[in-house]
Amino acid sequence: SCINEKKCCNITYQHFINGETKVFCIAPVRIVVLHESFYLEGYIVKKSEGEVCFRFDNPTNFSVQRIIKTDIQHDRSFAEIKVKKLENNKLFGLIRDGEPFKVRLKFTTPYAVTYVSDRVFSQDQQTKINEDGSLELSFMSDSTYEVRSFVLGFGASVTVLEPEALREDIKKEIKKLEDMYK
Repeated sequence: SCINEKKCCNITYQHFINGETKVFCIAPVRIVVLHESFYLEGYIVKKSEGEVCFRFDNPTNFSVQRIIKTDIQHDRSFAEIKVKKLENNKLFGLIRDGEPFKVRLKFTTPYAVTYVSDRVFSQDQQTKINEDGSLELSFMSDSTYEVRSFVLGFGASVTVLEPEALREDIKKEIKKLEDMYK
């Protein structure tokens, strides 16, 4: 109802499972579904009473399943505030944590090649099957966290071709994993 009525609400949110909760005052804009998960997209609002003022220029995404409690603020409307026209994120990922960057990955096993070639991960993605049967996938993203998780999910079936910073990040994570399993 807060989305439809353009009313602010307080949400009690648990960022990490079993972690502390924090209360955010938000101007909720829409529900987004990505990879079978629901997210509430909204602008974080300054908590003071009276005029509604967004703390950041861009909206924030909250996992719906980690919202513990909501309280509508009947006296705080954001109907008069011009909200940016929200488009579906054309980049890979949902968690925006930086500037857009180009990703190039090489998949080598038949399962990974087939899996990736059958799916759309980003509206700008490009795929290329190489002579050796491997597949190169390239796309733009602004979510280092989600790209790293995506790559690690394929294990030894994928190699990061670019960006170099992501290659180094993956190397460090593999080293940590190696140390854990000694």
